[in-house]
Amino acid sequence: GEATLVGSLDKDVIRRVIQGHIGEVKRCYETELEKNPNLAGRVMVRFTIDPSGKVTESAIQESSLNNPPSEGCIRDAVRTWIFPKPQGGKVVVSYPFVLASAPPEATPPAKSK
Repeated sequence: GEATLVGSLDKDVIRRVIQGHIGEVKRCYETELEKNPNLAGRVMVRFTIDPSGKVTESAIQESSLNNPPSEGCIRDAVRTWIFPKPQGGKVVVSYPFVLASAPPEATPPAKSK
C-alpha cells in the first residue's frame, strides 16, 4: 500500500522502518487467522511520530478486517516503533496493511511412467 503523511520524513524511510517491523503485524494477524481461517482485509493505521522519532499515537483509521483483537494488536505494535528524527516537528502517517492468508501451494500431480 501507499503511505500518506503530514510532516517531513521521507516515505521510503518510513516504508523501510515499517518493513523492518512487518513480522509484528503478521503475528497479530496470524494469531487470529488460526481462529478464523477466512480472515482477510485491509487495516489503515494512522500514527504520529514525534520530533524524537518515537510513535506517540497510533489508531486504526479504517479497517475491513473486522477483527478487534488483531486490529488492537497492530495498533499497539505500531506504538512501539522508532523512526529516524523527522525534520521540522512531528509527522502524521496513514499506512495500509493488506492482510490475507496465502493459498496452499498446489502440489504438482505425480508423473506416471
